[in-house]
Amino acid sequence: MKTPCYLFAGLALAFLAGAAAASADVATDWYAQLDLAQQTSGQNAGGRARADGIVRAALAGAMLGIDADHQSGRAAEPAPAGANLEAAAAQAAHDATVALYPGRISALDIQLTESLAGLDDTPSAIAAGRDWGKHVAAVVLADNETAVSVNAYTFADLAPAQVAPAPVPAAAAEAAAIGPGRYRFTTLAGASGTKGYVDGVGSAARFDNPRGIAVDAEGNVYFSEQDLCTIRKITPDGVVTTFAGAVGQRGSQDGTGTAARFNDPGDLTVDGAGNVYVADSDTIRKVSPSGSVTTIANTSGHIAVDDGGNVLVASDYNQAIDRIAPDGTISRLTIKLPTGYPGNPFWFDAVKADHAGNLYVILDDWDITAALKLTPSAAGEYVGQVIQDPAPSYWATAIGLDDAGNLYVRYDADPIYRFSPAGQVEVRYAAGSSGGFFWGSMCVDNVGRILALPEYFDYVEKVGTIEIGTFDPTATGLSITRQPSDELGVSAGSGVYFHAGAAGAASLAYQWYHDSKPIPGATNPDLYLRGVQATDAGSYYVVVTDGAASVTSRNATLTVTQASAPNPPPPAVAPTAPATPAPAGTGSANSGGGSFDLWFALPVFALLAAALRRRPAGRCWPSVSRNLHSLDL
Repeated sequence: MKTPCYLFAGLALAFLAGAAAASADVATDWYAQLDLAQQTSGQNAGGRARADGIVRAALAGAMLGIDADHQSGRAAEPAPAGANLEAAAAQAAHDATVALYPGRISALDIQLTESLAGLDDTPSAIAAGRDWGKHVAAVVLADNETAVSVNAYTFADLAPAQVAPAPVPAAAAEAAAIGPGRYRFTTLAGASGTKGYVDGVGSAARFDNPRGIAVDAEGNVYFSEQDLCTIRKITPDGVVTTFAGAVGQRGSQDGTGTAARFNDPGDLTVDGAGNVYVADSDTIRKVSPSGSVTTIANTSGHIAVDDGGNVLVASDYNQAIDRIAPDGTISRLTIKLPTGYPGNPFWFDAVKADHAGNLYVILDDWDITAALKLTPSAAGEYVGQVIQDPAPSYWATAIGLDDAGNLYVRYDADPIYRFSPAGQVEVRYAAGSSGGFFWGSMCVDNVGRILALPEYFDYVEKVGTIEIGTFDPTATGLSITRQPSDELGVSAGSGVYFHAGAAGAASLAYQWYHDSKPIPGATNPDLYLRGVQATDAGSYYVVVTDGAASVTSRNATLTVTQASAPNPPPPAVAPTAPATPAPAGTGSANSGGGSFDLWFALPVFALLAAALRRRPAGRCWPSVSRNLHSLDL
């Protein structure tokens, strides 16, 4: 009598559940590390899926063994007896992730150390597990050689090629990346952490949800109050007035000053004559220097104006750029994007125009945001060229132009890159803790000062201000460039990330603190707390040193809310050895032990079911590792 295949499958599921129970914590930590790497990698969807499959295959191979058909000519390889499989999983995941994201090797090394430190086993068992994990990773990576070797970050066989606008010597770019020079930011108007709507001078003014920002030739700053339907103006002396629109009164009425109405004012720009153009819902509005508002077109998007008075509208919706001539005629530009760009759908996050007739855009297709230069050709089309970021893992989030044609690109990993018309690159950071405007909108005045709308998500200390940054070429000191954000009302058992950034010497050391006590092993710019509890609540900050000096970040507050009462526990089962408890505030320091987590097992069961559905004819138990990284994960 033949044994039905589903009985073997049931036994396999039981074994897999046991493996999942042992590896749930270590897998959680390494999936978190993979997620962090992917957030800053600029990978497209195909690259992310392949990377995810490789790391999952490494984890599964470490726990379950390498099956016979994993690679032609190989015999089945079970995990060696006596090897600690959690150590194997951590090592395999580490080696696979390092191969995929070598730029994060320091953080991954720290995570591996913390994972191994949390294991409760003999040194020989952990050593044997690590050896097995290294072998598994090597096999999985060899089977995915093309995916790993083509491009460590973006898998260029799937992602578009990127071309620099002009060659930049590597030594010059490296020197620029660490200084000298910093932006020194001060508050032009508004009050930190205080929202409202008050016209006034400097810190007496109040803002609520400013969105677009622009500056004219005289240094007057204009910005839109999206929710309150107005356009505000700030003079160089910090005097804030309502330029057009009425507070909280939505509409489309043309008029002068407060008699005009706006529906949803967003992006805006200023021409050489001082006219302000506003993208307002589905229309483009023009506000004269006297505050007279007229509607000039029924379209909308991100906007710029060129020297001929043409308004350029980069649409979020129809993947195009329209030109509105001074007489109101609308024409669509013919754009030739770089080969492979972009994915679909895509949209434009910003547009600027220089004095030479070139356009600059941020193109976004969910998987990557890149700054592009669009140059007019003799054939009448605009030819796109990717502006190469010397650190290709960054995402472009804002752009600006000064009067000399220098392009400023704000990236999500804190620096501002300044590209000269000749292609020279400077990497500039903020000086001290007053700077930074992560993800916020910005513009550049005629002398190269940055005007910024801070947007820190839940970091409220700077929300509600307009910041102005002046570049100091002599500033070379150590400085915090990205402050950690508050994490408020986090559910007990959840994971939390604190992020920080610094600029200074080429080699920086980080140490995180919880309520003024150093957190063991927390020596990375990113701090991950896994499974936070009430004892983890409090303040967190990081001290950064460069060997000669140190600088301390702001205190970020963590509050933890208790989960609702759990369901009655299941029937008692045989006890397991308790996991070593993690020190308060260390989060990911404990990666060993742990009970069976259903959330972890369910996706593994689903993967296994998919693998069984795709098994070769005549086989009952297909290769787990091979099918894991052949699935469309």
